[in-house]
Amino acid sequence: YMDVLGNESAEALDLAFLNSFYHSGVRNPIDNALLACAAYSQAGTSAGQWRLPTIKELGLIYSKKSQLTGVGSFTTSNGYWSVTEYSSYSSYAWNVNFDAGYTYYIGKSYDKNSVRCVRDI
Repeated sequence: YMDVLGNESAEALDLAFLNSFYHSGVRNPIDNALLACAAYSQAGTSAGQWRLPTIKELGLIYSKKSQLTGVGSFTTSNGYWSVTEYSSYSSYAWNVNFDAGYTYYIGKSYDKNSVRCVRDI
């Protein structure tokens, strides 16, 4: 999540989660995706370095997926979440289907999508 100046902000992430939780009383699946990426770590990295990708980043990952090694597979027939909200409805976010490569928006409460965390290097 970004603050109003366009800077990456953990506080904005926390507030977005609290706002979603406050309104519904439960976490949306995209909230879980955001929190999972924020907590993710692997050898040589630590929690807090990973985030949910933008729709542009997911599109790039899809276009290069055959060249990527050591990052797991892209076997889901459902989409992968992006952090990019659909501009007309803040309760929707953009996704990429990794079977066919198309983008679409779907409600943040949809519980069938997968997560692919990214980090800046």
